[in-house]
Amino acid sequence: MAWLVLLVAGLAGAAPTEAQRAVRGDGIAAIVGATTPRADATVLLHSDVDLRARLRLTRELSEVPTGPLPAGLLRATLGELVGEALIAREAMMQNLRDNVRDAQEVLEAERSTLA
Repeated sequence: MAWLVLLVAGLAGAAPTEAQRAVRGDGIAAIVGATTPRADATVLLHSDVDLRARLRLTRELSEVPTGPLPAGLLRATLGELVGEALIAREAMMQNLRDNVRDAQEVLEAERSTLA
């Protein structure tokens, strides 16, 4: 609905209000496990990176930082989040491999008792 109001205001030549200018959208910072967002992929948003970076600075400064964050901190934080997502994904894959191996062992045991 808000986009409709902005569209109508834009068409009418009205200048956006302060609240409309202050609205910032979120975007995808990285996708782990796929080339596009999908159910089995981890999607990291810019807001995830920003929040983690601010939490890190809050621990160091003992106050919540406001304003823009250093690009180097954001890059390092994104690298951390991607690394964590990769570790979690690998753990999930290892768990699946273990489950398949266990199921194969059960099937082989059942086959040997039937033979």
